[in-house]
Amino acid sequence: MSQVFWGRVDIETATALFYFQKGGKVQTLIHQFKYRGKTEIGIYLGKLLGRQLKNHPVWEPVDVIVPVPLHEKKQYKRGFNQSEIFGGGIRETFGRPMNTTNLVRITKTDTQTRKARFKRWENVETVFSIKNPEAFRGKNILLIDDVITTGSTLEACAHQLKAIKGVRVWVATIAMSV
Repeated sequence: MSQVFWGRVDIETATALFYFQKGGKVQTLIHQFKYRGKTEIGIYLGKLLGRQLKNHPVWEPVDVIVPVPLHEKKQYKRGFNQSEIFGGGIRETFGRPMNTTNLVRITKTDTQTRKARFKRWENVETVFSIKNPEAFRGKNILLIDDVITTGSTLEACAHQLKAIKGVRVWVATIAMSV
């Protein structure tokens, strides 16, 4: 999965629990979680991934879990941030703290689901910001999201994080689109 980011942003490594295919079981699972409010699915999947990360030395250096933020209006409408819920499950079994307030989405964007690769990147290029860079200085950050399709959202977040001195970034998602 790390190849998605090659030549775009420097990350340590990346992983996903599942492959995502339109019309497949993983799509149904994620839709139940995100759009039907079945947050227990996200917590369970986070715990599952957290156990795997805890038992693999590649993830040992991670200091803090940082979920991709939603814009406050979108989060209010949905009632939760799916990446935060997923991150809560990871935190429980991986044993690392989670920071949900320092990486912020400053611009509301349209959904990415029907956009082409370049439009996805263009849509998120300048929408994220770091409130307090000092809080992340020198940290090893696990950046998490629900699904990676082109990697544009995670890339935009990683660029913001990597602009801080000494930050290293790992990436984990529920699923990767095939």
